[in-house]
Parts: sequence; structure tokens; C-alpha cells
Amino acid sequence: MKKMLFFRAFALSFFALFFISCASKNPAQNSEQYESKAVQMLIISPLVRINDAGFIHFNKNALKVQIYSAGAGLFELKIAEKICVNSTCYAPKDFNVKFLGDIYYENILADVIASKPLYNRKPQPNLCGGFSQSFADISYEVCADKTSFKSKKAKIEFRASNDKEF
Repeated sequence: MKKMLFFRAFALSFFALFFISCASKNPAQNSEQYESKAVQMLIISPLVRINDAGFIHFNKNALKVQIYSAGAGLFELKIAEKICVNSTCYAPKDFNVKFLGDIYYENILADVIASKPLYNRKPQPNLCGGFSQSFADISYEVCADKTSFKSKKAKIEFRASNDKEF
């Protein structure tokens, strides 16, 4: 009986010590630290049609858009060296043709999602606290909490959450 109790106590101590010593004291740091903002996003393009809420995640190397419908992941777009939609990746110019309907420059979609001026051109200030740009086939406007991009074949519009209702 004493041997059985000693064995159980030894085994319990051994397993407890084993699991505690293997546990990480500091959680692993995720190398992909993203800054995020909630958005209501409308995308109408030759590739997808979506109008739901989601998140835009930014970091220095990539940009990620995640759209949810009824709490389930519906659409994920990751822009880095390649552009991936729901894990299917494309070269940027190929993606632009499929998604936006034209070649454009490689980073146009990332610039739209980050609400940056297009083609490195100086934008015109507008009345809503942002800027506007117009090109032959593109109308682009950034306001305080809304970004709108329209071309002949695509429309991307999103409104960021600033503790307001969408």
C-alpha cells in the first residue's frame, strides 16, 4: 500500500514537473503584429461581390482584409508580394485584371485600402476632410471615415468604425 502511494505521488510529481518545465514562461511573440480597424465594406468586382462587415489589418510588410457574414469568415484578402484571395494567390498585375478589371499599377488596391493617394500624384483636398482624385476611368475619394473607389468594372467602398454605427 505504501509503495502504491509512493509510486502515485512520484508519478504525479514527475508529470507536474515535466509539464511545468516545458511550459513557455513568455508567450511567443507573433512576428506579424497588425494594426486593425473595423470596417463596413462593399466590393463589386468581376471576381467578387460582397457587402458585409470586417476588419482591415495593416503591418509594415502586408495588408489583410477579412470580411465576415453572420460571424463566419466569408472573404480574406492578403496583399504582400503576391495578392491572395481565400488562399488562392496571384501576381499583382494578374490580380488587378481579375479583381479590378484592368492592369493598373501593382499596389493600387493596397493604396485604396490604406486610403493613400493613387499613382503617387498629389490629390485635391475635399470638403469632408480628405481628398479626391479623378483619372480617365477612376473616381477615388477619401473622407474622414469613408473611402470610395470606382472604375468602369469595379467598385470598392468602405466605412471605418469610429465608435459610430455603420
